[in-house]
Amino acid sequence: MANRDRVHEYESGRNTKEGIGEAVSRDLTEGKVSLAVVATREEARDINEWAWLHAREKGLVAPEGIRRMTSHGEREFAEGDRILFTRNDRKLDVMNGDFGTVRETLNGSIRIELDRGGMKEIDPLSYPHLEYGYAATCHKLQGATVDRCHVYSPRMAWAGGNGLMWRPAESGKPFISPCGDNNPPGIGPPMGPVPGKGHDPRLRRRTNP
Repeated sequence: MANRDRVHEYESGRNTKEGIGEAVSRDLTEGKVSLAVVATREEARDINEWAWLHAREKGLVAPEGIRRMTSHGEREFAEGDRILFTRNDRKLDVMNGDFGTVRETLNGSIRIELDRGGMKEIDPLSYPHLEYGYAATCHKLQGATVDRCHVYSPRMAWAGGNGLMWRPAESGKPFISPCGDNNPPGIGPPMGPVPGKGHDPRLRRRTNP
């Protein structure tokens, strides 16, 4: 990895995604609102996995939660998880692009403290539009404010990072991987690894797209 001021450059997409996931979790341990910004949902899914792993290793996320089918696939949510709401719901008073933190899971429901203020008790069976909120695509960030922002950018493949550097209140750091290198973290499905995919033994797959 090369570190030139605020730019972090890695030799592979996999290493870049793990690096940015670790950076987000490290910010969260410092009490900062932190987010990885990506171009695609696939990149967001991969970095969400790495960020969750490091958040769990740091004790930020409870070891067990509840597993539910969402509009994005099967997900497991636990106390401490960062959450992204992905559809407006006037009755619940939540918006597409709202971020929050799971404070409790109880009887199949999830109590989520919104970054913008307020507590919501969500039943994923009636409102399934939940995703992990450690990483998100740039279009999900309209009007969002975070303390620290980490931009994932395959070299010369995405120029959107420059404008995004103005979003964070404290700092924004690009993480650069080789052009076209979009290697996933090698995580298997919920029941085990996919042979030949370089399964990391620390990871327990929590998403099933």
